[in-house]
Amino acid sequence: MAETLKKHQQAMTIDEQIENLKSLGLQIDNEEYAKRILNDISYFRLIKAFSLNLKPRNGSYHKDVKFSQIVELYLFNANFRQLLFPLIEKIEINARCRIGNYVSEHYGVLGYKDKDNFVDEEYHKQFMSDINEEIRRNLRAPFVKNFTENYEGRDLPMYALVEICGFRNGLLLRVPSIAYFFAQKPQIFLGFLFVWDDTGTVLLSYKKQPGKIFS
Repeated sequence: MAETLKKHQQAMTIDEQIENLKSLGLQIDNEEYAKRILNDISYFRLIKAFSLNLKPRNGSYHKDVKFSQIVELYLFNANFRQLLFPLIEKIEINARCRIGNYVSEHYGVLGYKDKDNFVDEEYHKQFMSDINEEIRRNLRAPFVKNFTENYEGRDLPMYALVEICGFRNGLLLRVPSIAYFFAQKPQIFLGFLFVWDDTGTVLLSYKKQPGKIFS
């Protein structure tokens, strides 16, 4: 933490934002265009995020840097995400399906709750703590509410549990390791990478040893 904390800046009008950028050496060829952009995309999102490497911290912009170049960087990032997200969703849906099916079929729909199915009891304890927190966060979801209100033990079966585990919270990537903990081979898989090929999703370790958990 900095020794001296900064004070929040006062709000600036669009005209003031443009004057501030010009004072920092940013070239603005068309101020009307810049005003339209800053009315659609916040100064914080556009300028603060996409000026990295275009100016030193608390300094002026490098020579010949233009406002339009920052906008182009923003649009490239936005378009790239639009292309990438559908592919990520496809991989995530496939991973949820295969992990849920494998664990349910081989260790039971509630096998993840049994610490005896794990080599490492502490890992299981932490995993269950994280799972219970995720269930609590999703209690309003209709399928979660159905299992917690209408089924014995108020537990989610594995095939439903994977639907609230994701790449973002890291839980989905931790679930495949359960299968190898079950098989008592944690030394083989130190990490996981999903690779899309002609046969489906193949699980590989960082050691490049193929695992046929998912056929």
